[in-house]
Amino acid sequence: MNQDQISFDTARLTAWAIGALGTFLIAALLVLAMRHYTKPSPVGANRIEERYRFLHDQRAADAKAINEYDWQDKDKGIVRLPIQRAVELT
Repeated sequence: MNQDQISFDTARLTAWAIGALGTFLIAALLVLAMRHYTKPSPVGANRIEERYRFLHDQRAADAKAINEYDWQDKDKGIVRLPIQRAVELT
């Protein structure tokens, strides 16, 4: 009876190990497949230039908004002040 018990435990352990290994392999394959499908396309030189140009234009617009007077709402008489002038007034 002891030999039967050892044989049963070995078969059970082997089945558990094969199941765990199979689960790990399936998960690894799913991860690799998802990496392949979600990988973004490489950024080309034209796209890089476009992004730098947009960033430059955006920073110029921000600098203009911070450093120059402008009408916020002309009908209501609301003016946008430069930051330095607003600090002086407070």
